[in-house]
Amino acid sequence: MRNLILLFSALWLLQGCETSTCNNLKAHAENCGGMESRYVEREEALCGAVRQELSPEVFDPYASCVIASDCSDTTAPKVCQETHVVSANEDPCLQYRLWSTACGLEPTGTGDNCNDASQGLTSEVFTAWVECMMGPGCPTSSDNRYAECQRYVVPGSITDALEACGLIMDWQEQCEGQTTGYLAVDAQDIASCLAQTQVFTSESLLTYGNCLQDVACDDFALRLDCMAKLRFVDRSHAENACESLIQYATSCEVELGFSESADICERMLAPFTADSVDAYTACIVTDQCQQPDFETCQPLLVLRSN
Repeated sequence: MRNLILLFSALWLLQGCETSTCNNLKAHAENCGGMESRYVEREEALCGAVRQELSPEVFDPYASCVIASDCSDTTAPKVCQETHVVSANEDPCLQYRLWSTACGLEPTGTGDNCNDASQGLTSEVFTAWVECMMGPGCPTSSDNRYAECQRYVVPGSITDALEACGLIMDWQEQCEGQTTGYLAVDAQDIASCLAQTQVFTSESLLTYGNCLQDVACDDFALRLDCMAKLRFVDRSHAENACESLIQYATSCEVELGFSESADICERMLAPFTADSVDAYTACIVTDQCQQPDFETCQPLLVLRSN
């Protein structure tokens, strides 16, 4: 009986030490203005799991080092790790997990060697992301680190395109039923927008999206000015079609809706498939000079996203 009591006492002490150490880490982070709402709580606290994995003999000196650090010392989690948990120096997942415990955080995706957190990323990209997250110390309530570090996970060009599509779709939603003429993008969701606009550089697409924000719904001329800011990644598949259309419009003195400008024409037709652009051009350009029947020709255009 006495041995059982000693055994349970030892287990209680070990559990108490673990709880105390982890609670002290979390309290230190909170006292230093750290945030706790960004990450999802898990059933098994990360701190306890890491302490058990490394052993208290390794983890506790690291924790004591962090707890003893001044709030202004944003390098403490990294310095303490390099001093007391040398095995993490070449292990970005363990670095991330230790940093999370130092900051009182419970990030998801850290199990199984951060398999979920690093899924789809090369080791170099994941390492860069971890360094970005850990760099300025523990995140505070006003911290925008997660969004800033996403550039390592999502290329900047994709981020620009996503932001641009959001701006474009917001403008189109506000102006629904109030616009006339062609739209450079005619999408109902982000995926469709990205599919239609892949021919444009992401930087110019974002410029176009921002430009639209200052355009009245019925101001077709200013919308064309914004459209002229779009730049193609490669040669436009509509270039030949636009040459034919502009030549027809000029020689036959008909109005096609794009001011007989090749730049505007190519940008108007860019969201549509090459085959449908050819069919549309054949419908417009006839042997007889006459104002085109847009009700017949327009439906021939098929969006890339369809």
